[in-house]
Amino acid sequence: MKVLAVIITSPGYSASGAVTAAKNLSLATSNLCNMHLAIMSDNNSEERKGDLIIKNFKCRNILSKISKIIPSQLKNYFWISDIGKYIEEFKPDIVHFHNPVPPWSLWKSSKVCIKNKIPYVISSHGFVEIFNYKKAYNVNFFMGLAVNSMIMSPFLKTLKNAAGIFLLSPNEKKILKDNIQFNKVISVVPNGYDKKYENEISNNFLNQCIMKFKIKTNKPTFLFMGNHTYNKGIDIILNSLKYINKDLQILIGGKIRSKKENKLLISKCDLLKNEERYMFTDFLTDEEAIALYKIADCFIFPSRADTFPLVILEAMIANLPVIATKIGGIPYQINQDCGILIEPNSPRDLANAIERLIDNPEDILKMGNNSRKRVLENFSWDKSAAVAMHEYSNILSNI
Repeated sequence: MKVLAVIITSPGYSASGAVTAAKNLSLATSNLCNMHLAIMSDNNSEERKGDLIIKNFKCRNILSKISKIIPSQLKNYFWISDIGKYIEEFKPDIVHFHNPVPPWSLWKSSKVCIKNKIPYVISSHGFVEIFNYKKAYNVNFFMGLAVNSMIMSPFLKTLKNAAGIFLLSPNEKKILKDNIQFNKVISVVPNGYDKKYENEISNNFLNQCIMKFKIKTNKPTFLFMGNHTYNKGIDIILNSLKYINKDLQILIGGKIRSKKENKLLISKCDLLKNEERYMFTDFLTDEEAIALYKIADCFIFPSRADTFPLVILEAMIANLPVIATKIGGIPYQINQDCGILIEPNSPRDLANAIERLIDNPEDILKMGNNSRKRVLENFSWDKSAAVAMHEYSNILSNI
């Protein structure tokens, strides 16, 4: 069986959770079939990882001539590539799309499949966010007017013509049913954890990280990791501090998109005067991220919209309890044995959950051990690859 996985993405988002998940699933699936992976990228290149052939296709933007006068958020929806031509050249038996943005690029490649009678499936990375786009990204009125034509229309057309949809969690079945009628294959193919997050880190490197990020090891340490976009809820973390009457430190991991944007975020939050209980790490190497998971006492993720965050699995495999919102697939990832689920958009709920764990350190240890156990038992890339292969075969046998 020849399978082509395609990652739809914008330049600059190559390190997103959806892209990482797509690569890991493709790598695991390449052990079971002839698998190639095509990625929208900054440059044209080709590499091989094990049995997986990875081809990167340089993107171009159809709004490049007016890029200086349009918002970067708008520009992100108009990246295209030559992946469609590669689909015709490679002639796969089935195509597996990952990620829905840029939606027009997704639909453009989907039309090539339809034209050449190649069935395709799509994994639900970003579905929760895109179905709740206006709230998730706090778009203004004029941007909201463009959402249906630029985002929802091509996205829904891609879904309606798919041979199958691979959900990341059972929770998404209702979301899908509420937004689209789909009577073909629907299967749950969850994300797995990356085994690199089990790597040992030397005490020397841990100490280097403690020094670099000025971590006070005598204080309870709460860690956030992720993109600094509105939907991730960093403002909720900052606003929660005024409700917390305890000494702690909150590390906000992830690349700062711009100093100006970061200062604006902080200025808009209702922080106490001389608040020093938080810090932004900025960009982290993989090794630094692994070290921070080991240093932290708890992981916090107050997202407004997320489908199945990989960072939650990363934290759980590092024996961390998780405080996160009741949205998307998160309630499938964590339960009351390994974390605390809170309402979205509630700094007070986040503060209460943080104080509860500070007051009950035995729960931190117990929940952290349960977190690791839950990931090992339920979220494996090899298991997900086997499910994907079964569904590929099922679809092809019924054509």
